[in-house]
Amino acid sequence: MNINANPTDQEFLESLMISEWRPLPSEINEIQRALWHQAVEEMIESKQIEPERRETYLNILLDQHDPRKMFQGNNIERIKKKAIDKLNFEESELHKTPVGIFSTHELNACAIRTPSGTAVIALYISLWFYLKSSFFCVLAIALRNSETPLGEHHSDETYAINLLQMAEAAKKGIQLIVMTKTGEHSIADCVGPSASPDYRVVASLVESLTFILLHEYGHIFHGHLNSELIRMKVCGENKIEIYLTSHEQEYEADCFAIKRILESKKDSEEMKSLSLFSISMLFHFFDLCESERSKEIMGSHPPSLNRLKKIINVAENYFAKDLWKEIEKSLISVENIFNSAKKFEISLLEVGYEIYNTF
Repeated sequence: MNINANPTDQEFLESLMISEWRPLPSEINEIQRALWHQAVEEMIESKQIEPERRETYLNILLDQHDPRKMFQGNNIERIKKKAIDKLNFEESELHKTPVGIFSTHELNACAIRTPSGTAVIALYISLWFYLKSSFFCVLAIALRNSETPLGEHHSDETYAINLLQMAEAAKKGIQLIVMTKTGEHSIADCVGPSASPDYRVVASLVESLTFILLHEYGHIFHGHLNSELIRMKVCGENKIEIYLTSHEQEYEADCFAIKRILESKKDSEEMKSLSLFSISMLFHFFDLCESERSKEIMGSHPPSLNRLKKIINVAENYFAKDLWKEIEKSLISVENIFNSAKKFEISLLEVGYEIYNTF
């Protein structure tokens, strides 16, 4: 399709979808399907989800086997619905913005101006896999002494090393699942394509992706795509213009997103606390993926920890003091976990790892 022939926004977004998808190896595919069926049944048995929601949850998981369904299937619809539910009346036009999941190696998302002058949003599929795996490691450490620990058969050191391992892969722009497979620090049974999903990891992933989508809505709402500064991006057979924003605009989009989350009348304070915890994990992982050089020349994006600090400053005003003290403790625990990962030497990462193409 010729994207210069005045396509609709939906057609424009579809034209950007990369056609060369790489499926998981069939043996991993079969293992994963069986585990996901089992995981959904266990969540129903433990009353984490209602039986009537069985098909919804199962479809969200199984869609990851089909690139076309990942593009605009159950996964993105779930995130989009959560984000749209938090928008105000005056932002109703944003509901019409097409959103899709793209198979790229970048750990990113972007709003793209269309030939018609409006916008579409692309969330990159690497976000799903890297964040799901890294959140598993963080929560395994954070929940070590809880009533229902996550991944209790591995040490905190193992999870910290694997967290750093994934960040190293993300820095290289690899669209892969990476986990150590040999020796003391192997957690292939917990992180990777054959790992059974955990509802706490899924919940954190959904909250962080909702923030990311709201951030992109914020760029559109505030007119940031009208920038004259652009860079070209190759997407399949097409070249598209990505509009460069300023640091101030990035902070403005962050503020738009966190305010919509915290001002939502549909969510409890517990859910808003989870959102903030998830956003903290998100930005700390982004920080782990930033090289020292990239922090100095971040271009349009400020350093991740600077962004997180401003988000937390906004969030503090939305909670009672006693609750905020508890939230602060959880945010400090996230910070400490990521700081522990930073202390390991690169040599500890050379323990062998297995690589699976995702899509």
